[in-house]
Amino acid sequence: MSRPAYLVDGQTEQNIIRKLCPKQPVKLIGCNGETVCLKEIAKRISTHINLFNNNYYPIICLIDKEKRQETLKAIERDLLNHLKELGHETENIIIGIADRMIENWILADWKNFTTYYGIKAKCPKACFDGIGGKGFIRKNVDFYNETTDGVDLFVSSNPQTIYIKSPSFKTFIDKIEGLDCYYLNKIST
Repeated sequence: MSRPAYLVDGQTEQNIIRKLCPKQPVKLIGCNGETVCLKEIAKRISTHINLFNNNYYPIICLIDKEKRQETLKAIERDLLNHLKELGHETENIIIGIADRMIENWILADWKNFTTYYGIKAKCPKACFDGIGGKGFIRKNVDFYNETTDGVDLFVSSNPQTIYIKSPSFKTFIDKIEGLDCYYLNKIST
């Protein structure tokens, strides 16, 4: 039986996972933003893995792509390579990357987003991956607080809809398929 632990780059992601998986540890990586190099992120992940002292597996890391030019696969490969260089076995480390940020996954369930804000608008995009999701939200609503509204929006969203509409979410979910989580159990892969 797996006992996952989560490492995330932002408070929004931390609060979301705490709501969805309340019995699992969720730690902030400790460095966030588009200018942070992957080697530094790997060092912070490594520190947390060492502190977990082999008590949890898999270790699930969730970061934002931000404006990085590398592909999601290249970012994942580079992070795992840096972790190997730091002495970690990587078969029980899962890297999830939101393209570009968690708000992109929130927007993928357009119906939930518009219902939450009482907006009557057709969905302007087939896929929100790759755009500035937070900026898009702030241009279209009067108020958005990522650590409260963002959490409520994500937790109330339909994960099956996000799975269908967001390639980066689908890639992440496919990696963690089989974990016991009521939110994930709503998804047919």
